Amino acid sequence: MISKRAQMAFTPKMPEVTWESRPKVVMGQGVAARGRAVHRRLLGRMSFFVLAVFVCCLFYVWSRVQVVQLRYSMSEIQKKVSNYKDDIRRFETEVTRLKSPQRLEVFAKDGLHMVLPTSQNIVIVKEGPTEGDHGTSSAQSR
Repeated sequence: MISKRAQMAFTPKMPEVTWESRPKVVMGQGVAARGRAVHRRLLGRMSFFVLAVFVCCLFYVWSRVQVVQLRYSMSEIQKKVSNYKDDIRRFETEVTRLKSPQRLEVFAKDGLHMVLPTSQNIVIVKEGPTEGDHGTSSAQSR
């Protein structure tokens, strides 16, 4: 015969059921009511999971829409920058054309009625003191 102590060593221990670990059903309900309570808890957990997946999918779709809108905005800005660069090149070419000596000479003759000076119209100014200066020249005061 096996002693009681040896028998207890070989028998599996059953988990102890406490008041907090028991299914939350009203006393006196049958097996069907307990099944409904378990089903209700499972349904609550599943609905939370489905809601979490839905929120994640909604966030993903929103982020993709934002990316598409930003790419569209970037392409519009790049087109504007390209147009502005073309305008700058065109204006630089126009400034170069307007500053050309040939154009300025034609404008002076035709628009302002100017003529090239003759040798009689040219006056050469010499550096240094003149006869009318009485020692007020900057070269003499040094």
